[in-house]
Amino acid sequence: MRLVVVAGVVAITVLAGCGIGSGGSDGFARRAARPSPTATRSTEPPFDREVLSAQTKRVLMAQADLLDVGGPTSALDHLDEDYLTTHICGGYPSNEGRTGHVTHERVWTTSAFTVVNVAHGYHLKTGAEGVKEAREGLQRCTSYKDQYFMSYTDARLEFDEWVQYDLLGVVEFATPAGVEDSVGRCMKETYPATGTQRVVCLAYLGRKNLLSIVFVIAGLDEATARAKLLQIIPKAASALQSAG
Repeated sequence: MRLVVVAGVVAITVLAGCGIGSGGSDGFARRAARPSPTATRSTEPPFDREVLSAQTKRVLMAQADLLDVGGPTSALDHLDEDYLTTHICGGYPSNEGRTGHVTHERVWTTSAFTVVNVAHGYHLKTGAEGVKEAREGLQRCTSYKDQYFMSYTDARLEFDEWVQYDLLGVVEFATPAGVEDSVGRCMKETYPATGTQRVVCLAYLGRKNLLSIVFVIAGLDEATARAKLLQIIPKAASALQSAG
């Protein structure tokens, strides 16, 4: 488990393609302190973070699950991360303080593409609510910039580097059996400091108190990223259903 305490961080997000009132960013910043809305309930169910963490880890696809789609035999795990469910177009997710939210990540890398599976486990919300938050963000704008937040291991080299996100086409697929809600989209990321550009296609799958997000990156080849994502979604759905 990695824990970094960052003091005095101010996140400034500039939204392009949306109204000022929408806020402005999704995305991606790693292991950093940030404000988070706190739910207020008169009676809360018992909460054991270790139990939630173990359940959330089971959401991740097995390391060998991508062999039949050209993936490698093993993957790299980033456990107990501090990722947001979404920050797309300035949307801020609810009920994600570290006392009630666990995130694990698994990354497969090949010479042709990269797959990232991020698993979220919640104490005070459902995976379907996480999908709804992502969908609302994806409908809010067509492009935005983000400096601070991140939802998976992205390519930025500097912690405070601005990243430009341009939303591309919707990824159409039927919500898999056993999954309560889902949404998919592709977007182009541009890193101004290095000039790096890449297309990322992603899918959100929600079930009970769990959420599985799959990101597929294949350079600027949207068709390949989209096709790989559609091959992988059933595998992620199966792992999600098995987790609880």
